[in-house]
This record gives sequence, structure tokens and C-alpha cells, in this order.
Amino acid sequence: MAAMASKLQSFNDSLNEAEKANFKLLLGLAAGGLAPQFSRPHGGMGRTAFDAVTETLAGLQPYRDRIPKNGIAYRGTPNFLSDSLLESLQNEAMELRPKALRFEEHFLGCGAPIANELAVSSLLLEFVTEYAGEVESTGIASYIFYDEAGQGIDPHIDTDIFSLNVLLMLRHVAKSDKRSCLVLFSPNTEPERLDLQEGELLLMFAGSVPHGREHIKQGESVTILTFGFKPVV
Repeated sequence: MAAMASKLQSFNDSLNEAEKANFKLLLGLAAGGLAPQFSRPHGGMGRTAFDAVTETLAGLQPYRDRIPKNGIAYRGTPNFLSDSLLESLQNEAMELRPKALRFEEHFLGCGAPIANELAVSSLLLEFVTEYAGEVESTGIASYIFYDEAGQGIDPHIDTDIFSLNVLLMLRHVAKSDKRSCLVLFSPNTEPERLDLQEGELLLMFAGSVPHGREHIKQGESVTILTFGFKPVV
């Protein structure tokens, strides 16, 4: 695996910037294709290829020394997220849901004043900087809704504009204990399933570690708010 990852890295080093972006996209697609059931391949060339791809993705970024193995810089409830702010964001999401547009296997809602204000706030910027190093905000806030059976996102990596992603769980309703999870695919280990609770925030290097949302079941719904940041090199 190490030899394959080294060859992929060397190939990347030979590319120009546009080619590197395309190569990274292809590696992300390869990671998803090698893990169609949100599980690491059991063995053989599939596992070798999957581990090489995930190892390479983590090493492509110029800020790779800042990236934890599983890509998570923070998980928990930050001090700036008061009960009143959380409630305001939850209410805003509910109001925006009827206007949300279908985007592949989820619904996307944008143009929300409270979320947009938080996206460019010093509170959020200082929080992200504390845990992930120097960054710049993209100023983009997006509500994501999964509320039709089968919706979810297959393993992938995010584009550069969301290479550092703040993900806030606003609401998760399920009829059974078998809730869908966010799944992270770290190099050389089994996938990590995260069942985020209401009000829990995740700060992750989403452009470096493959991840996906398991497909939801009948009667299940998930509402998430995300903010995009870019590490400053």
C-alpha cells in the first residue's frame, strides 16, 4: 500500500494546478467507488487500493501536518452555541425547508439571514482558528435536508471551498434505534461512524478524508447546517 501511495503522490507532484485538482477529484471518486456499502474492502487489491487512495488524499494538502488522522479537528458543543442561537437556527431551517432545492440525494437551502450572519462572524472564525489553525471563511452557509427514504451522500471528499467544514446537527428523527450516521474513512483503519446529536458540532478536514452520510430509512429525517472554510498556508 505504501508503495502505491508513494507512486500516486509522485504522480500528483508532476501535475500543474488544474491537473492536481482533477486528480484529487478522481481520487475522491475512487474512494467512494471502492466503498459502495460504507465499509472498507475486506481484503485483496480492493483494500490495498482503498488504503492507498485514502492515504494519498490526506497527504496531498500543503497543510497536511494540521490534519488529524480521522480528519476531525473538533467534536462537541462550542461555547458560542447558546440554546437560543441553536433554537433560532432550527427554526430558520424549518422555515426554509419548503423552499429548499433538490440537489442530487438531498435538499439544499441557502439565503438564510441568521446562518449567513454566523458564517462571517468573528465568533465562528475564532473558534475554527483555535482548533484548525489559520483559515479564511468562504462566507457560505448551507442548510442540508435528508428527509426522503434513500437519501444520503456516498463516500467522497469536498471541494476546496469546503475543504474545512463546520457541520452542525440541528435535527435527527428516526423511528428505530438504527439511525443513519456520518461515516469517515481514515487511512488504514475501519470506517468511523458518527451519530451526531442535536446541537453537536463537527469541525473536519472534509477535503482530505473521504466521508459520507449513510442513506436514511423510511420515517427518518436529518437537518444539518454547514459552513465552509479554507486553511491558509
